[in-house]
Amino acid sequence: MTLLDQEIAHITHAVRSSVGRDAAASILPAGYWRQRLYRLLDSGHVTKAQFCAIDALLLELDTCEAQSHEQRQDSRGDT
Repeated sequence: MTLLDQEIAHITHAVRSSVGRDAAASILPAGYWRQRLYRLLDSGHVTKAQFCAIDALLLELDTCEAQSHEQRQDSRGDT
């Protein structure tokens, strides 16, 4: 396993254990993890499999943020 693979695995674990549960209560916001993933992409040494894993995580972060936003709106009664 390469260093890049280890970083992807670490971010995957962190996203799924913190942001995935409650994006609003996460210690590190989704934007932090998104920046780390973009830095990996910018390294220029990403294989197709690594790119797919990073892309999937970015989509997961988008989904978590959207759900968190919807929950905040619902709790306030906004539409």
